[in-house]
Amino acid sequence: MSSRDRRAVTRELVLSRLKRSAVLPASASALAAFVVFCWVRGSYETAFKSLLFFLPHLFLMISQNMAGDEIRGGPLENVLFLGGGFRGYLFGKNPVLAAAGAVCAVAMFAPLWAFGAISHRSGWDGLAAFAVSMLAGFYYIGLGGLLSRFFAGGSNVLVLIVAQASVVGWMMFSVMEKNGLVDILETGSVRGIDAQLKLLAAGAVLPNIFVVSALRRRFYWVAIFLAAVLALQRLGLRRLEVKKP
Repeated sequence: MSSRDRRAVTRELVLSRLKRSAVLPASASALAAFVVFCWVRGSYETAFKSLLFFLPHLFLMISQNMAGDEIRGGPLENVLFLGGGFRGYLFGKNPVLAAAGAVCAVAMFAPLWAFGAISHRSGWDGLAAFAVSMLAGFYYIGLGGLLSRFFAGGSNVLVLIVAQASVVGWMMFSVMEKNGLVDILETGSVRGIDAQLKLLAAGAVLPNIFVVSALRRRFYWVAIFLAAVLALQRLGLRRLEVKKP
């Protein structure tokens, strides 16, 4: 099978599985309801920032079990994946899921941004924040795929959410700390190796912090995170062998 045909098969298989799942529509509906709530009870600005901050989690949710059950369950022994083609299939899930998430994200963002642009409440800065939000979403796809090698079912997402809760707790305890995580988020100033390590640890688990904070100009950190997880995925797939019964 040619690489072009293999990409087409990957796209059809991944999208077919995604359509049968309620994860994306359920997640999008929940986020939309939350944004509406923020708008009604708060303001347009609050709703807009909430959408930008939580939008990457749409990508995280569709990264559930990207590879784990297929590797353990045997579907990769299919004749379509002879000759190591399963490696290209597993890695090819990344762009397909990223594209699906991007379509949904644009559909949710565009009306809200357009309303803000017409009413002079949002502008080019909102588009820049959306770009960083999308980049964080792509990182979640890559990280979800990497974690699914080690955690079965949807536990790859659960593990990451628990880690994110820990980061939020860390932020709460560092509110009064000079050069602490909250101070870094508010000022955008990363002074010294200690602050850089804090941002590295928090950002790798919760890249959303780069979206609506003073750290947005450091979006390249998210790009580095994305490149790193994709490289680790590639390395892991090169060593992967499907066990035959």
